[in-house]
Parts: sequence; C-alpha cells; structure tokens
Amino acid sequence: MSPILKCLPILSLLVVNEASFAEAPKAKSKVLEKFNSIDSKTVILNEIKAKIVRTIDPEHQSALEMVGDFHNADSHPSVAKLFPAGTINSSKYSGIRFFAKTENETKIYVTISGPQNKSDARPFVLFTRINLTDVWTEYSIPFSEFRYAPFKVWKDGAQKVYPGGGQIEESELAQIVRVTFWFFIEGRGTDTKGRALIDSLELVEK
Repeated sequence: MSPILKCLPILSLLVVNEASFAEAPKAKSKVLEKFNSIDSKTVILNEIKAKIVRTIDPEHQSALEMVGDFHNADSHPSVAKLFPAGTINSSKYSGIRFFAKTENETKIYVTISGPQNKSDARPFVLFTRINLTDVWTEYSIPFSEFRYAPFKVWKDGAQKVYPGGGQIEESELAQIVRVTFWFFIEGRGTDTKGRALIDSLELVEK
C-alpha cells in the first residue's frame, strides 16, 4: 500500500470550511485539466470508476464522473491528476480551483503531493477536505489551506511518527506533481457509495 493510502485514514479531525474559499477576489488561472477526456498518462484512477459525461449545464458541458464504493474499510477510491514537476511557480500561483457537484452528499479530501520518497522520511502529502453540494460549486483553495498529513512509519522495528498540521513552504511548491480527489464517508452510516462530478481543475494566479 502506498504512503498516501497509509496516512489518509488518520485525517478525519481537520475540517476546512469551503465557504471561506469563495470570498477571495476572482483571479486569473491556468487550466490543468478540463476533463474532456481521460488521459491515462496524466489521470490515475484508484479503486474507482470514472468516465467523461455530458451535462445539461452550459458552463460544464462535460465533466469527470467519479463513482466509488467504500464497502472495504481499507478502500480509498481516488482520481489523481499528474503534471510535470516545476509547473507551479511559487511567485505566480497561490492555489488551485475546480468546480464540483454531487447527488448524495459526497465528501472528498483534496491532496497535493510530490514524488514519493521510499525512505522513512515524511511523505510530501498535504490535504484539505470539502463537502460537495447538489449544484455546481466553485472551490478555490489557497495552498496555505493545505496541511501535512499525520504519518507513521516502521523502520528497524521502531515506529516513527510525523505529526500533521504543518503548512507547505513556498520553496516546495515546484515539487508538487499531483492533485488527488479522495472519497470519504464520515457520517454516512451504511451508505458506502459516493458519486461526484469534477470539472476545470486550474492553478490560481496571485
């Protein structure tokens, strides 16, 4: 199991209110993904069904439909968008923006991450989480809102614990190569299925 999957189940205590994201002035953006198609070289699917669907919304005529099932407690259905290292210029971009909606109160983690280190170092994975609604909503998330995930690793019979909560440094932004959308079902009881639509993943200019 990858380091990201190991650390995500620990993330349930931090809640970020997406309402605050929309209060910032509209900034120019650079599109990372319009989701008109699924390119297997840059879009990675994990334990999830995903396809491009047509919608009746004139502003989102096509979108990525994500459908996942959490019947297995160790399952973390996700979609990841990959892009080249160095894409994010720390002097130019302040965060990410995308549009999303759901039909069943789906909640998702959004993570930003860099290349995975195979040593016992803390993985370069930061997260936030949002609640989706049944109408298309814009989510604009500054990089400063992401927090490092708590992480535990065993080496030579001893456990090393990395506490979560730290912010990303501006010097680290250029190392980000992945934005991932993860389903989670906290508070959903026996309802183990999630469905969401995602469109227009963008970098927000300062």
